[in-house]
Amino acid sequence: MRLFLLYEDNPQLPEVILPGTRPDIEAEAAEVSRGYDVPTFVKIRENQWCYVGNYRVVRVSTDPLEIDHHQVLSRRERKGRDKISQILYLEPVGKYFNLA
Repeated sequence: MRLFLLYEDNPQLPEVILPGTRPDIEAEAAEVSRGYDVPTFVKIRENQWCYVGNYRVVRVSTDPLEIDHHQVLSRRERKGRDKISQILYLEPVGKYFNLA
C-alpha cells in the first residue's frame, strides 16, 4: 500500500488526511488506519509525485464537529466527492521530507 495525496483535497498534508465518502476511498482509509508504515507521495504537478517519507496513522476521528471544522478549513463541499468521511492524523516514521 502507498498513499498518493493531493493538496487541494488535503491542505494539511501529510500530517492530516481528509478521506472522502466514496466506498473505495473509505476502504483505503480503513486499511491505512491499521497503523503500519505507508510510503507517502504528494502530487506536485500533473504526473509528478514527490515522495515525502513513510507515515503511519496515529489517530482517527469521526467526530462530526471535528469533520465540520476540517470541511471549512479545506474549503471542500459538504456533499458528493468532497464530503469528508473521517480525519486521519499521521506521524512520520524514520526520515521524511518536511513540506512546511
